[in-house]
Amino acid sequence: MKNKIVISLIFVSFFFSCQTTEDMVTDRQPVRLKENVHIIAIDHGNTDPSKDRNIYYKIFIDREPVAKTTSGLFFHKKRVSMKLETGRYLFKAERWELDTQNKEMPEYRRSNNIWQMPEAIYIDVPDRGALEIQLGYDHSARSFYLKTNAPK
Repeated sequence: MKNKIVISLIFVSFFFSCQTTEDMVTDRQPVRLKENVHIIAIDHGNTDPSKDRNIYYKIFIDREPVAKTTSGLFFHKKRVSMKLETGRYLFKAERWELDTQNKEMPEYRRSNNIWQMPEAIYIDVPDRGALEIQLGYDHSARSFYLKTNAPK
């Protein structure tokens, strides 16, 4: 009797450990939940390696912080993807850079306003496909840029 209980417990624990948090069962069919908003941040035009710093972007949706990109040097692609319901959202990205003044404990600080996205914009998340947002700072033009690529 004890062996049957132990075997049953092992089977049940194995069954539940095989499901991932990204899978959802609907009408007995597994459905994959996918991100539908992809954000890519990269700077262009920096020709002075001594001014290169580690940065990341904090992402705000409807004025609430929801994510942050990976961190990297100006010319590295910094990415984050998320799942949002179809609809219109207020979008803002805030740039943070690694302050290395304190050598013992460097920390990220919000960048000066000149490096920031000037104002929030509305984004429309489509019901099909994914929205791609490219943003960053153009060192040659000395301005922030943002492009969206929504599916048609």
